Amino acid sequence: MPLVKRWHVPRGLRPTLTGRKVRTTLMSRVERQQRGNVAPRPLWFDAALAHPPPPKFQLDRPPDLAFPEDELRREWLRRNPAATMVPKALFLEEASVPDELRRHPADAFVERQMELIEEGTAPEEAYRIVAAEQEREGDVRALEERTARGVAAALGAEPADGGDESEMRGQTLLLRRFAE
Repeated sequence: MPLVKRWHVPRGLRPTLTGRKVRTTLMSRVERQQRGNVAPRPLWFDAALAHPPPPKFQLDRPPDLAFPEDELRREWLRRNPAATMVPKALFLEEASVPDELRRHPADAFVERQMELIEEGTAPEEAYRIVAAEQEREGDVRALEERTARGVAAALGAEPADGGDESEMRGQTLLLRRFAE
């Protein structure tokens, strides 16, 4: 009668005591029952001895996917903490999402920075270039907005917020009182 060999016992499985029971493998239990003439020899026993099951593979957790854009985005958000408060649209295909919410400022920054890095610029230098480009772009937008407000005022338009500070203060006080 062939004995259960060491390779029939899965790795890492050692008999452990749990209360009154000793946990062992199926092959060792069946072999002990045969030796003690407690149970007849199962039909599958010889086949299992000749062809043991493959060992269980203890695969490690797969490595986390890391993209270069992620590190650049983290760096940009670390340097611009106020940008973490900018909402990001999750469902971009909806028509109700305004255009300015479809793209987060960090995504636009990192996309341009990656273009420069792929052209051969060092990451820190690319960061400086893109930051300067966005600063110039912001200055142009502010100038356009001031020009548009000046033209509107020249044509007789009034600011949409009412322009009266005391009226706004009164509304704020009323809202605070209502909230209490």
